[in-house]
Amino acid sequence: MLPVLAACGGEQGETGSNGADEPPRELYRQGMAEIDYGDLDPDDVGLHVTWATNPISYDPRPDSETARLTDVTINSYGGFDRVTFNFEPRIPGYRLHFTQAGGGCDGTGAGAGTPAQLAVEFTRATASDEGSSLINERDLTPGHPALSRAVQTCDEGDRVTWLLGTSGEAEYRLMEALAYTLLVVDLRVLPASDAVPPGGEFD
Repeated sequence: MLPVLAACGGEQGETGSNGADEPPRELYRQGMAEIDYGDLDPDDVGLHVTWATNPISYDPRPDSETARLTDVTINSYGGFDRVTFNFEPRIPGYRLHFTQAGGGCDGTGAGAGTPAQLAVEFTRATASDEGSSLINERDLTPGHPALSRAVQTCDEGDRVTWLLGTSGEAEYRLMEALAYTLLVVDLRVLPASDAVPPGGEFD
């Protein structure tokens, strides 16, 4: 669970806020070079989880206001592709994991149709307002080296799910940009020798 990482000592004891009424969370960074930040200001990054294939999750406060997903953007940098989820007024709870299941809110719908896919599941979140989507494009096919497709498959009952389809077995890292309430997911394809075998960390 991410709260363990978020409780680790950050640089110079800095703290960041996940929302106006949220308690501050200590900053946690590890092994970041300038190129890794892309367009982000390093001072805005409140949490960084380094490259992994295992599930990562963060539970929201039970009394927290529902977060609104207002934008999803995709960029490609040297060696990795980036998906940025923009929320108001805070970053909600989330769980990220590689999956072979399909899409939809129950995992039985169509998947991304790619060799591998990372599920990004948000709780206490919505991507719509009175039936109208807050996102202009909910099915993106950028054709980047790692990221082949990003598609929203669920927006129901305070749950929002996106599937990030990759061109092969991949790993990801996670950053929170607290000043702008962004959740940033970077993806890169694993070399064939490092790919996770069947029955490994993908579920």
